Amino acid sequence: MNRKMYQICQNLAGRDIQNITELEEALGHPLKENVFYDVDLKVYCFADGSVWKFSEKEIITTAGDHFFQVLASEVSELYRNKVLLKEENQKLQEMSVAMKELSKNVITLTREEEMLSMKMRVHDNLGYSVLAAQRMLLRESEADRDVFLSQWKQTLDLLNKDNESVKGEQLHRQVQERAEILGVKIIYTGEQVWESHIFELMDIILLEALSNCVRHAGASELYVKCSSGEQEWIMVITDNGQTTEKDVKEGGLSGIRKRVEQCGGTLRICAESKFSIIVKIPKEVRR
Repeated sequence: MNRKMYQICQNLAGRDIQNITELEEALGHPLKENVFYDVDLKVYCFADGSVWKFSEKEIITTAGDHFFQVLASEVSELYRNKVLLKEENQKLQEMSVAMKELSKNVITLTREEEMLSMKMRVHDNLGYSVLAAQRMLLRESEADRDVFLSQWKQTLDLLNKDNESVKGEQLHRQVQERAEILGVKIIYTGEQVWESHIFELMDIILLEALSNCVRHAGASELYVKCSSGEQEWIMVITDNGQTTEKDVKEGGLSGIRKRVEQCGGTLRICAESKFSIIVKIPKEVRR
């Protein structure tokens, strides 16, 4: 015990300490080359890696004599844990700030996605309604009137934001109904055993493709070829319409392209010999 006390004195002052005054001086001004004083935790870190905390207590004997007791406690393990805890808390604070910023970004992205979805639906429904009206006037069919009026009501409801998003089987039925009204036959070939969320995205693409093939090419048949690669689903859409010019503007497909890219996929438009839309979506899709 005396050797340890001597070693502590040597670390603090570089010499032996004989009284309380010398000890207080050594604690107040320790040797900088041997000791680092942590002001926050009020501990002394020695060059050998040990950490010490000093506490002082006044003792009065039964005879009335006054003494000062100084207790030196090694707190090396506690100090290291405290430092680690402080570092972890700092990291947690940084992560908290990052998470708050990320949360703001998620809210913004969600709002933008909802706005994009609404714009696409408005564009799609308006275009289809106009085409349906044109078809009805050309055929002069009374049987189409109820379907035509129902479609315009849906479009007006959409503009008033009274209807909800169409999904799943309802969306697939909408594709078939639209094809029937526009007088287009959809011919599917290839593999079609896909996941439901990919089917929904494909149906959204088909809704736009149906309007485009009638409006720009006067098509009566839409060909949908589906296949599966090692890491991606592939859909190629073509039609039997008139050959279009090579310089094709995306129009409503630009919104669909963004939806596909958000899933980690790609959408390519080819118009060299025959107009076609090629969509690739990874099997590990980002939903």
